[in-house]
Amino acid sequence: MPSRSFIIRTKLRPPRRPADLVARPELVQRLDADRHRFALIAAPAGYGKSTLLGLWSEAWTGSAAWLSLDEGDNDPAVFLAHLAAALDRASPGDFELLTELGGSAEAPSPRLLAGVLGNEVLDLEQPVLLVLDDYQSITTPLIHEFLDELLAQRPEGLTLAIGTRRDPPLRLGALRA
Repeated sequence: MPSRSFIIRTKLRPPRRPADLVARPELVQRLDADRHRFALIAAPAGYGKSTLLGLWSEAWTGSAAWLSLDEGDNDPAVFLAHLAAALDRASPGDFELLTELGGSAEAPSPRLLAGVLGNEVLDLEQPVLLVLDDYQSITTPLIHEFLDELLAQRPEGLTLAIGTRRDPPLRLGALRA
């Protein structure tokens, strides 16, 4: 399991805004106004998914946690350590049990992990936006199971946003608006 010193901190913040950014505030306003508990932004490379999610996280009223994913995050222990670090960066000290689990030798079951995250979100005074960008990099079934569990539990106060180049292998049927 990676220790806190092995966390890649650049993965915990949105990419810089492009210099030639075409402002589309209506898209951010639409995401923010609807306050869905799940947002899936799927489009090919270069369509502005990360930029839109970054702008939304800046405008978010509450805590916003960001995690840019890559192939290395297919190791459940690495994924969990970075997830815990992203949430702790957004809301320091509020995700103690999740952070503790992120430092353990093995990742817990997807159901337990989703329950722990949900319980810790319920204890917060403000809503949390959790952005998982470049989700197409994730191929590990255990991580997909965790997100399925998290979406099934739908903890009050948590909004999950996924940026991806293709629809993820998650059970999204009941969530589609």
